Amino acid sequence: MNPLQKIIENAIKNHQSRNYDEALKLYQLALKENPNNLDLNILYAQIHFDMGKVDESLKLFSSLIAVNTNSHILFFNRSTIYRKIKLYENALDDINRCLAINHNSDEALNSKGLILSKLKRYQEALNFFNKAIDLDKTKTHFILNKANTLGRLKKFDKALEEFNRLISINPKITKAYYGRGLAKEELLNFKGALEDYERSYSIDPSFKLALSAKSRLLIRLGDFERGWELYENRYCEEGIVQFKNIFNKPKWLGQENLNSKTLLLHSEQGLGDTIQFCRYVNLFDCSKIKIILQVQKPLVDLIKTINDQITVIEEGLESPPYDYHCSLMSLPLAFKTNLNNIPQSIPYLKSNREKLIYWKKILGHKSKLRIGIAWSGNPHQINNDRRSFLLSEIQDSLSDDFEWVSLHNSYHSNELKLLDKLGIKNLQNSSHDFSDTAAICDLIDIVISVDTSLAHLSASLGKKVYLMLPYFPDFRWMTDDKKTPWYDNIEIFKHSKNSTWKQLIGDIQNKIRLINQTNKLN
Repeated sequence: MNPLQKIIENAIKNHQSRNYDEALKLYQLALKENPNNLDLNILYAQIHFDMGKVDESLKLFSSLIAVNTNSHILFFNRSTIYRKIKLYENALDDINRCLAINHNSDEALNSKGLILSKLKRYQEALNFFNKAIDLDKTKTHFILNKANTLGRLKKFDKALEEFNRLISINPKITKAYYGRGLAKEELLNFKGALEDYERSYSIDPSFKLALSAKSRLLIRLGDFERGWELYENRYCEEGIVQFKNIFNKPKWLGQENLNSKTLLLHSEQGLGDTIQFCRYVNLFDCSKIKIILQVQKPLVDLIKTINDQITVIEEGLESPPYDYHCSLMSLPLAFKTNLNNIPQSIPYLKSNREKLIYWKKILGHKSKLRIGIAWSGNPHQINNDRRSFLLSEIQDSLSDDFEWVSLHNSYHSNELKLLDKLGIKNLQNSSHDFSDTAAICDLIDIVISVDTSLAHLSASLGKKVYLMLPYFPDFRWMTDDKKTPWYDNIEIFKHSKNSTWKQLIGDIQNKIRLINQTNKLN
């Protein structure tokens, strides 16, 4: 073995052992001796990626591609970088160029499936995972990706088959049990799901996703004591960002005495979550404790109505000094919440008096029962497709017995025309914030909503809410088909396996008519 080969071999060994700094020096030394060696340049570009120097790695691969246009591995590696930095269309272009050069690359086919999944083109992704598996049935990550994609396509029985197949090949794959647990939970096999989450975590105690999934299931089942404690593992999940404690102050979870201290409470996830859990603010003795509440910008004016002794500030802005901080979604743990002691002082939010006067004029005279309706949620929410529907799906179901008011301030294409056709009042206004929506809700008799912040808002104001939920809803709504312990003024209408949104709307209207008739008789 010549000296250059020895240097390269040592570099690769250090690279594989994650001794990146040493490997980088050795690659640089080898490149001085042989700067045009393509394989060596690929390794050099790759180690930058592995070290987290993504931009530099991207530049290196792009430079190599400029003079090596027929190397499928270069396009494969650059595609991987684009996928890492979420430039999925760029990643797709590169993996297509890779496959044009080498159409039988099983790893490239699998990679294309991953990119298509990120683009939410799940059926296409499934086809490419199948092609990769056809070329090599022994690679377990191909089967795992296929199983996960079947889950995203809501083919949970088929996903279970693939997870079982994967586990039979290798019973030590942590993510296989985790994925199978998710599929079982969707199929309402809660006992089996818990067992799989526990098995997943037992194989790899660093795999916090299993603990997070277990926590949500325990909360769903009403085991708040264990569930909220385990829910502190949620920060491993994509989209849940842990609070950046700019003053380096400790997190408060109920142990320390807060008398004469300042506590910063902060929002964490969606607007609805902030509205649901801000109720805990009123459990603090504000004569002894100073509370700063940091919430999303659209909610600031509304949340100020919860308690005039607290300071409400906008999320993202610098906060005043504080001694401790706590996420709103950690307050159930801090207050040792169980099914019997959920704060139930409803309403806990109020409408602005001036806005009530303004919107009363806009809404005009009421001659029928006035119903506010919300049919879709945040399109970026991971499960929005299951909890939302198009207005066109229920256009033949809204009775003229009622006056209908849209609670939305933005719409899908063609919905504005449909609102007019159906006689639904549209109060769309660019100046809207949640304090406007709160006033509108207060001027409405009943709210019908899917699982959105509008449902939480209406309920927190004390309005009667008929909540439409999918067959397998968010864990916070738990398992009861009719009610929730979080709001005694919400009545749930949940999908059966084969029901439609149109049927739910019809059932709710029948319930409202029955109540009205009973009230008239009394």
